[in-house]
Amino acid sequence: NLEFEHGSPPEEAAMALFKRGLPYNDGKKFHLALLEILREKGLDDLAQQVLATMCKKFRASPDVWLAAIEYHCAQGREKQASQVMDRSLKSLEDPKDQTQLISKAALLYYKHDFQEQGRHMFESVLKTYPKRTDLWSIYIDQEIKLREHPRIKNLFERITHMEIPV
Repeated sequence: NLEFEHGSPPEEAAMALFKRGLPYNDGKKFHLALLEILREKGLDDLAQQVLATMCKKFRASPDVWLAAIEYHCAQGREKQASQVMDRSLKSLEDPKDQTQLISKAALLYYKHDFQEQGRHMFESVLKTYPKRTDLWSIYIDQEIKLREHPRIKNLFERITHMEIPV
């Protein structure tokens, strides 16, 4: 952070420091921290480069994909976030990781005012796993926050009419 304030030129000084510190730190955490700093400083071009590197280097990590999706959502780029989501589902092999990523990404879409995309994601994962009451609960909570009464009623009717083994 100091390099961005007092380095000369700031971006080059910060990236040189990052490259120097990378061998001595956890690469994934270090990249994620750098991404957060770049986001705060508004250095979009540099952040895009870091995202590309992270997604290639740590393609098996749901956290990295989620950070990339969140970055694009926060920037208002729903289309790029969806493209990253598609790439992440191809890269993650474990269905549990995929389901977890989809539900967390759906929450991010809701958080950044892309409700239709969030709904679509919850509906698709619930089509595959209809008895996952935890996912139903998260989905309903998001709709309650939006005060979408007809949707809330519809969701409650759908879940109460399901046959869930006890």
